Amino acid sequence: MLSVVIFLMILTLYNCRLDEKDENPIPILTSISPSSKAVNMPSFTLTARGSGFIADSRIVYNDVELTTNFINSNTVSARISSNKIKKNVNNVSGLNGKIHSVFIRNPEPGGGDSASLKLSITYNHTFPGPLEIFETGHSYGNPVIAVDGKNKIYIIFENYNYQNKIYNISVIKSVDYGKTWSKPQHLVEFDRKCYNPAIAIGSDGNVYVTFYVIKLYFMYLKNGESKWSPPRELTSDTNIPLKSALSVDRNNKVDIIWSQSDNNYNNKIYYTNTMSSSMNFSTPVNIFKGWENYSLVSDLAISSDGDGNVYATWTSWPSGGSKYSHSVFNYSNDEGVTWGSPDKVFSVCSSSDMDVDPDGNIGLIVSSSYLPFRNQIVFYKSIDNGQSFGSTVKITGGFNDYNPKISIDSVSNINVIFKLNKRYYYCRSINKGKKWAAPFSIGNIGGGADIALDKEGNVYVVSGHYSKLFFLRNSTD
Repeated sequence: MLSVVIFLMILTLYNCRLDEKDENPIPILTSISPSSKAVNMPSFTLTARGSGFIADSRIVYNDVELTTNFINSNTVSARISSNKIKKNVNNVSGLNGKIHSVFIRNPEPGGGDSASLKLSITYNHTFPGPLEIFETGHSYGNPVIAVDGKNKIYIIFENYNYQNKIYNISVIKSVDYGKTWSKPQHLVEFDRKCYNPAIAIGSDGNVYVTFYVIKLYFMYLKNGESKWSPPRELTSDTNIPLKSALSVDRNNKVDIIWSQSDNNYNNKIYYTNTMSSSMNFSTPVNIFKGWENYSLVSDLAISSDGDGNVYATWTSWPSGGSKYSHSVFNYSNDEGVTWGSPDKVFSVCSSSDMDVDPDGNIGLIVSSSYLPFRNQIVFYKSIDNGQSFGSTVKITGGFNDYNPKISIDSVSNINVIFKLNKRYYYCRSINKGKKWAAPFSIGNIGGGADIALDKEGNVYVVSGHYSKLFFLRNSTD
């Protein structure tokens, strides 16, 4: 009998030890990324890091358990929907917002909750100081930027090597949100200047580029490959640098426009698109004709929606008659086969840009110049596929605001940068352009600049200034 009792006691102690061994650990949360977001942003992935995570761990966001992706014992993630950060900030003029709690919960047996960390929801973005990207002995110009669906960032730019006296169109890329960058890869090398690169990325991850060196050239990089296609000529020789713009619709059709002078130095705007996956192009169509000749064209932009609608805008200076420049807009509703008559959307301006929101509405941004030497940034919107534009919405009342760039995210937030003296400023609308937050400076980064967004609405800005490239991203950590 005594032996039976001893055996049962030993068995009980053994099972207790097994139970203790099988208990889930208490999780430890050390960091979350991002640690801040601006209100009304698209859905995003919240990544939590620490220790003691298990397959059944849950991220708890504002006291709600989320469907959680177990990556390893140190990392888990979850999607945060856009509506969870839409109506949390009422301070429309400042950056103060609300704090949301985040912690990790492990289930019983054992388990428990980690200490919580804070996710800050602010009304507007903030930008840390710019990152300088440069090589000794080089000068840079006209950088443009684009982001693919996996948040890989590409920057294309003019690059001159003083030592070798070689001109390049170069590309750098980042796979960690712009924290580090690859060494420049030279797409082409010439003994004469290469001008005016443009870039766009399709939903399939393919990257497309145009630039000018005697002719307008086109190149592309297929997703997952490291070797770019050979340069393809889109135009004949010209001594006047060509400016171009390109975009990719949701069906991955590439649309390209460029300005080109005739023998009388009057500019025309030509349009072409890709007709198949083999990158064959349609016959170029002149979309700018019939009402005035122009000797100078700048700030070309093109967008399309995948439903057959293609939109183009540019800024032009007349070769005769009125001395004032015009922001010009034209559109096609049949994949670019036929175009309407170009409209002077805004007279007396210095630059313009355009983007299309997820509902197909067109946002047009213009630096107006009605008062001598007093530019201001204004916004127009079209809700009828470009047939008409609404009334002027003044974004700034500045003294010399110019070179605006616009990009609209997947929930229709409108992001704009513009230049004032040597500084660039940022402003944002979260109600489709009706009202705008006050612009604020993002840095003394000089030169020309470009803006791009990733799928989670993060803002990326690049600027080139002599021997440096400047890169900025809105703060998230």
